[in-house]
Amino acid sequence: MQPILRRQWAGPGERPIALHRRAYQWLYAFHFVRPSTGQGFWLLMPEANIGVISVALAEWVKEVNPQGDKLLVLLVDQAGWHLSKELRVPEGVVLYHLPPYTPELQPTECTWPLLREALANRLFETWEVFYETLSERCRWMTRNPSQVASRTAWTWLLHAENVAQSI
Repeated sequence: MQPILRRQWAGPGERPIALHRRAYQWLYAFHFVRPSTGQGFWLLMPEANIGVISVALAEWVKEVNPQGDKLLVLLVDQAGWHLSKELRVPEGVVLYHLPPYTPELQPTECTWPLLREALANRLFETWEVFYETLSERCRWMTRNPSQVASRTAWTWLLHAENVAQSI
């Protein structure tokens, strides 16, 4: 519930008001996205650690490859839980580790502003209202893959996806 403040318009001589409250209750959004189409899979989890990441990977595979007949390549950063030997990577999934300090190469990173937009300059009275607002934004992004693809469908990545599909 950490506030996300954005610039906003105010009339001449008026000062903009952005209500907020500092409260720390954590919620982690996991977003798996196919860059070329913008199709995505969301999980909202109470924490982020190796066990939770393992569960998230398993749930993602169940959603996008229920028959288990595809090879799924997932771009991941150098976070400790992505590199851990304790991470349970489902069969048929290959983790491709991006170079360190290159978040701009991670397609999912470019989708966070779309997610945060629904939360900006808002005061949430309860955790439930916050959670429902965030959940609805995840559903909106799932229903509007073209909005997501407009941020993730980079030429170099589309070429790599085409090469992977031909193998």
